Amino acid sequence: MYEIVEHCSFCIYCSYFLSPNINEIIEHCKSCPVMPRYDKVRYKYVCCACLSFHTYYLGNMKNHINIHLGAKPFACNICEYSAVERKSVSAHMKSIHKIEDFLWPLKTTCISCIHCNDFESSKENEILDHCKTCTDMSRPDESGYKYVCCRCTKFHTRNGGNLKQHLKKHKKPSYEIVSLPIDAICVHCKNFESTNVDDILDHCKTCTEMSRPDKDQYKYVCFVCTTFHTFHMGNFKQHLKKHSGLKPFSCAICDFQCGRLAELSKHSYLKHGK
Repeated sequence: MYEIVEHCSFCIYCSYFLSPNINEIIEHCKSCPVMPRYDKVRYKYVCCACLSFHTYYLGNMKNHINIHLGAKPFACNICEYSAVERKSVSAHMKSIHKIEDFLWPLKTTCISCIHCNDFESSKENEILDHCKTCTDMSRPDESGYKYVCCRCTKFHTRNGGNLKQHLKKHKKPSYEIVSLPIDAICVHCKNFESTNVDDILDHCKTCTEMSRPDKDQYKYVCFVCTTFHTFHMGNFKQHLKKHSGLKPFSCAICDFQCGRLAELSKHSYLKHGK
């Protein structure tokens, strides 16, 4: 087992005093001239706190340094369990909460709209497009309000780059749905049934029995009901959650659970003032 220390205070090779910032520690593990690097590939990163670890991969180095720091950056969204590695949380969710591959934490972040309460996506181009076109946003001036923030009522700009910088303040962790417990056959062709999201997306995009009056607005047509259609994949995934019954987002204060991040944010504000 590796020793857990308060922080990697100094390098055991060069005795250089290190910052508690993990990024600075990892940079030292890559650049310290005193560390033995017998192979440029396998010794790209050498641990500054022990004599036994080296790796080529940045992710492996981060996980290893977190062991020394005692840090557990990956957390279960249902209980208080946390771990050094993402795969440990996935194994925990399967064994303890009986969730079989429904939710996988992403490095990307998710944004929902407080104006229309009907949009959520982690894709930057979809978010920018929504902030430019959402009809529920107030736009007193078409030039100055070309882009309106979908997460607050204070920010607007004519420059997409300014909006990108502003949205960084609002971004929250997201979860990617990889399979859904939907027990349904396509109501259009009567010949499709699957729980895999990729299969569902492909079918709802290509099924020839689905009515598509407009190629853009009907890019994705729901295979479970006859009322939903959209151009955005993110919107369609959110809609699928309603049919699955999944409620992956839970309140940290009470027992409230929901299927959308926007619903949790609204609940926290109205019920708990946060």
